Order: sequence, then C-alpha cells, then structure tokens
Amino acid sequence: MTAAHFIDYLNPLTYMSHAQYMSLWRVLFQAVLQGFWAKLFASSALFLAFFIGVYRQRIVAGVLLFFLSVAIAYGGCIFKFVLGL
Repeated sequence: MTAAHFIDYLNPLTYMSHAQYMSLWRVLFQAVLQGFWAKLFASSALFLAFFIGVYRQRIVAGVLLFFLSVAIAYGGCIFKFVLGL
C-alpha cells in the first residue's frame, strides 16, 4: 500500500458526498454540544481539570482540560450563533 493510496483510504469524501459529510459533523456537534451530554462532558472535564491540576500537580494537563470544559460548555451557543447567521 503506497502513501497516496493510504491517504485516499482515510479520506471520508471517497465514501460519502460532501453534503452527507457536513450533515454528519453537524449532527455530531449538535448531539455533543447541547443538552445532557454537554453538561456531563463539561462537568467531567472540569472535575478532571481540578483533580489533575491540583492533586496530581500536572498543571499543563489541568489547564488543557479546563479549556476543553469551557469549549464544551460554550461551544453549543457559539455553534448555534454561527449556524444562525
């Protein structure tokens, strides 16, 4: 298997149309960034940020998890705003 063939194998647009690909990501983001799952993921990431950052004293991992929790918490609102334009 050559490198070019491997890249073509990983390209999802060879398996589905562009509209289906965009619809897949839109549904995925709407499912993850809204409702119960968004609250669960954001709460878990915030808990892990404080646990890893303070208890384990891994500051970089704690800061990254904190930014992940902020992105999940506010990502749904930003996503709705961008799609509404």
